[in-house]
Amino acid sequence: MNGENKMQKKQEWLKFVIPVVAVLIIAESVLVVSGLDKKKTVANVVPEKKAIVSEESDALLPEEDALLHFVFETDKDTLLVGEENKVGVSLVTETDVSLDSLELYVEYDPDVFDVSDLDYGDSLPKPAFMKASEDKGLVVANFMISEANGLPLADGDVMKVLDFVVTGKQTGEYKFSISTGGVSEGSVTMLVENASQGLVPFSSDELVIRITE
Repeated sequence: MNGENKMQKKQEWLKFVIPVVAVLIIAESVLVVSGLDKKKTVANVVPEKKAIVSEESDALLPEEDALLHFVFETDKDTLLVGEENKVGVSLVTETDVSLDSLELYVEYDPDVFDVSDLDYGDSLPKPAFMKASEDKGLVVANFMISEANGLPLADGDVMKVLDFVVTGKQTGEYKFSISTGGVSEGSVTMLVENASQGLVPFSSDELVIRITE
């Protein structure tokens, strides 16, 4: 009799335990799937950044493939109409590279900004050509490196390429950007490596300046 009672109690205990274990397993599975869905959602939100070689060649590379990065620098991104401010363009490197030439074209709106007082970085030779063109809406600075080994840049260098003074002429938000040929044919920013004579991939940012009364 005692044996039958023990067997009944064991069966009743199993009837209770099995559903509880099943519920726990299902709950854990839901949590795992939910976690995967959350990770997938976050990954899809992250924008894909691009590095530019040239719009003429229609070549776009992932940012991690870019060796050099053009960045804008300024003390103020909000100006009054008629107020002057200096804008700089620097080249940031993430690898050792030697350049044979550098052609920089910066797009801007000449109806909105006056550009003056162009100057280039101390690490660069005198530019073969440097001008702010109101007709094309471009700031141009082209450099040819005469040294046989080119212009060496080390990983982590920040080299000033160009700076200029801007004066706002009307209210609104307007940008400066590195040109890759969209404004004028041939106005393509290019970096040429010394050893291979090939184009060096680069990325670039934009500078937005707000002009107020």
